Amino acid sequence: MASYEMQESNLPGRDGERVLFPRMKLWGQMDLDEIAERICRGSTFAPGEVKGLVQALAEEIACGMAGGRSVKVDGIGVFTPALGLREGFGRETGEEGERRRNARSICVDRIHLSLIHISEPTR
Repeated sequence: MASYEMQESNLPGRDGERVLFPRMKLWGQMDLDEIAERICRGSTFAPGEVKGLVQALAEEIACGMAGGRSVKVDGIGVFTPALGLREGFGRETGEEGERRRNARSICVDRIHLSLIHISEPTR
């Protein structure tokens, strides 16, 4: 069951008072094997079929983002790539005469996931 604890922020509030915010307590991590087993208990799918489908979905999400698109998966959220600089390349300063970055200096740095709102409250 999901639960939370109140944690103090490192930054003080407007009036210098301490600010508390809820933080989810984590009790471990689920992996694809466990997810596949749980799905199989309530369906006619075999674990290998579930894992294959999830892996195919991940590949298609990556292909969509590589093509310059965000990818919306109903019930999960929207995946959007964020760019960064490869190791060894500095940021542009915008000064005149500065050498400009090209595609070789840029890479996908991370993937942002905007989650679909989950309405079930935590306890």
